[in-house]
Amino acid sequence: MAKVSETYAGAFVTGAELQPLGQRRQAVIHQAVQEIVGQENAQPKIVLDLVSRQGQPWPRRVVLNKTNALALANGLGDDTDAWPGKTIEIWGEMVMFRGKAIPGIKLAAATASVPVGVQMAGTVPHSAQPAGRSTSAGSGAATPEQTPDHAAPLSGGPMIDDELPW
Repeated sequence: MAKVSETYAGAFVTGAELQPLGQRRQAVIHQAVQEIVGQENAQPKIVLDLVSRQGQPWPRRVVLNKTNALALANGLGDDTDAWPGKTIEIWGEMVMFRGKAIPGIKLAAATASVPVGVQMAGTVPHSAQPAGRSTSAGSGAATPEQTPDHAAPLSGGPMIDDELPW
């Protein structure tokens, strides 16, 4: 049976999907690339491919705004080529956007390193890849066989490594 939420899901994570707001999740950066994002006034942005700490790929990517990019650069360094394999925290939080409070995405470098169980191969973890996007990464990613089905929404309890926000 088709689900509207899955049929029309975009390529990028939204703050509204990171429920409950304020619940921090840890993820590992598989790849950080610069891409032109947007339709009107399209601009280059840093876009992250993430995997869980156990190696399960996130089904959608994360676009960094300037605030989140600077927060990660502060904790991981300015060169995004060094980010793959680094653990970050990601959560939803109410932010102001065009004069309205909406759920936004917040990111920070995590103090923990990647557990030994995470193994990254040479393919991008997403089955649908945007045109013009490279399929190779410096340190690789989880294999397509590990690509998750959309998981149930979070229960609000403590998160386990592979409990994704979908």
